[in-house]
Amino acid sequence: MSHLVTDAPGAVPITPVMAGDGLESRMAALDDRARAWVKATGFAAEAGKWTLLPDAAGGLARVLVGGASGDELWALAGLPDSLPEGVYRIDPEPEPALATRMALGWALGCYAFTRYRPRKRGFAHLAWPRGADRGLVERLARGIGLARDLINTPAEDLGPAELAGAVEELAARATARAVGASGQSRAAGYSSARYSPIASDSQTTSSPCRKAGTLPDGERRRMLGRVAAWSSAIISSVKATPVCFSMSQPRSDQEE
Repeated sequence: MSHLVTDAPGAVPITPVMAGDGLESRMAALDDRARAWVKATGFAAEAGKWTLLPDAAGGLARVLVGGASGDELWALAGLPDSLPEGVYRIDPEPEPALATRMALGWALGCYAFTRYRPRKRGFAHLAWPRGADRGLVERLARGIGLARDLINTPAEDLGPAELAGAVEELAARATARAVGASGQSRAAGYSSARYSPIASDSQTTSSPCRKAGTLPDGERRRMLGRVAAWSSAIISSVKATPVCFSMSQPRSDQEE
């Protein structure tokens, strides 16, 4: 959650303009210079579109961002990777439920798959909205980030043994227990019967797929069963409130 910060002196305000608010009502609060700038840039508060408002000294005074009503989760999600690096804050402060969704959208917008190459630039930072449920945002962002990392990792680097390691790491953080086929617990809480379809480390690391890239039908089915079991373990171990997502303009996680 390094891109959501508590201390934000001099943060640039971001003003969401959602459908139903009316761009004109938002512009009424701006000075003549800012209104002229909005008109000149053609900003119409469409979802996913934003404009930067300059101050008298040529600096950045405010960001206006458009959004569709009911889609507040994604209203700010494109900004961390698009805005100049710096610290921003939502103005006016949203009510708690909306603040939580917007903060989560910002956190999800800061995801990058960097296992094989680092990002060329950093993300913009957002000051935590006062009413946001920080614990919920952090849990959801971590869980979704883990799932995206596992999905983006190529199969040659994410076999059953690596999935087992991911479960063990997650279980350790959650003070739970992951149990392998041997019945020996890896950390504390789950029954061995639940994970009994999973092969031991020695079985998985010696699998022919590691050396030849092909598997007999029977072994392929067993391996798929083990992978499915470990994937289920990871998903079951993430304890967070379900959230319904809908993204109108999906972006490849591996672009950066």
